[in-house]
Amino acid sequence: MVPIVRLGWQVTSRGCLSQKGDDFALGSGLARCLQATMPRSETGPQEHFLQNARVVAHNPASVWFMKTRTYQPKPSVEPGPGLSFLRTPSLTRVGEPTLFGEELVKTDGVNMAGKARRLQVDADASMEWTDNLAFMRGLPDESMQLVVTSPPYNLDKEYEDRSTLSQYVQSQAQVIAEAVRVLRPSGSLCWQVGNHVSNGEIFPLDIVLYHIFKDHGLRLRNRIVWHFEHGLHCSRRLSGRHETILWFTKTDHYTFNLDPIRVPSKYPNKKYYKGPKAGQNSCNPLGKNPGDVWIIPNVKFNHVEKTLHPCQFPVELVERLVLSLTNPGDAVLDPYMGVGTSVVAALKNGRRGLGCDAIKEYVDVAWERVHSLRDGTLRTRPVGRPVYDPAKPGGGQK
Repeated sequence: MVPIVRLGWQVTSRGCLSQKGDDFALGSGLARCLQATMPRSETGPQEHFLQNARVVAHNPASVWFMKTRTYQPKPSVEPGPGLSFLRTPSLTRVGEPTLFGEELVKTDGVNMAGKARRLQVDADASMEWTDNLAFMRGLPDESMQLVVTSPPYNLDKEYEDRSTLSQYVQSQAQVIAEAVRVLRPSGSLCWQVGNHVSNGEIFPLDIVLYHIFKDHGLRLRNRIVWHFEHGLHCSRRLSGRHETILWFTKTDHYTFNLDPIRVPSKYPNKKYYKGPKAGQNSCNPLGKNPGDVWIIPNVKFNHVEKTLHPCQFPVELVERLVLSLTNPGDAVLDPYMGVGTSVVAALKNGRRGLGCDAIKEYVDVAWERVHSLRDGTLRTRPVGRPVYDPAKPGGGQK
């Protein structure tokens, strides 16, 4: 529980108040937005904002409400950009304790249909349910340090409409052109793809799309192989257990931070055996370069990060790109964001995250994940955890 507050538009330790009539809600993630959009003097206790209101806290899964008396806001005070009016037409009373004689009511904070919800607002995140070209065309030139995404593979999944391969390439070319436009000169573009399959024949999309990036003058720095153990079992060809990330830069002067993504050295105590450094450690004490083959579990049914999305990025995969190719405060864009993994990876590491998706349910889940990240309740697979091995004690996880 956060402290009881008596204010209408006050920032609390978990959020701030939203209002309409005599219903009040304690939102999540709003405090950061208010602090970014209102003068510092207006984010502290301002008891003249609202009189005779009492509000209690929420937990990450629910939002708590209580009926209050009529409010009398100071005439000169207007809601800031971070505030939105909520209406709760059918709140269900629950047998919870009362506060100062006021009954509490509770509603599901995840259900978006006719009930109160946590607002889709965060000072460092911008996520919209919209077409990606429309979203990207509203962004300034050279404003993104990293564009990282995994587009549909033209396989007729629930989030895409299958087309001919040439039509698919044409649509990808439009999105890539916008990605290049918004990319900073020091920025990186990472396109994570697998195979398009037609009549049993595979078409590696990194090869199919490579020429589009080169036509924009981008430089390929690495073709990263992402290896995972689980997936569809094929009967007439070998089962696919890897996909690729094409890492391009816009210029030769690009951001690359190796130290944050180093992995433990195989021989950490290895020493020079001759020369002026004989006897000294020959490896970097922070670990070694992770190389261009990344073994990271994909998000399947029992993965801790699993949501309703059928082809979800693992956070750890994007984190390596965010940490190595951006600096704190930089902007990260995902034009096919799905349930917001790239935005979560950006926010988790002190960057700004932007993204969009054409499916509203995915965007709603993305916002719930961002709110859970801010609440400290979002579960992610720890970076660097070994892949589960049933032959080892505890699966090799300890």
